[in-house]
Amino acid sequence: MNVGYPRATLLAKMIDQQCRGAAQSQPPVSMPDEIAEVDRAVAALSQLMRGVILAHYLTYAPSEVKARALHLSRAHFWRLLKRAQRKVYFALEMRR
Repeated sequence: MNVGYPRATLLAKMIDQQCRGAAQSQPPVSMPDEIAEVDRAVAALSQLMRGVILAHYLTYAPSEVKARALHLSRAHFWRLLKRAQRKVYFALEMRR
């Protein structure tokens, strides 16, 4: 019985499909170099860390909801987020 609710939330789709699920039909005309560097650094993360980064920065929900969508505890979500942020930071610093 369908009551009008989607089968998966937007957060679940973003985590599952990553950027491909929300992609535009045409690629952007250009991407500033600084954005491309961040994109490369995030792409180099593990799938789980990318999911945490996407959930944190691209969704508006309490951290408990984001963690649950990734099948993580709230504490583990925050630890992974901090680790992923450090990895991105150091990857960008190495390019300078």
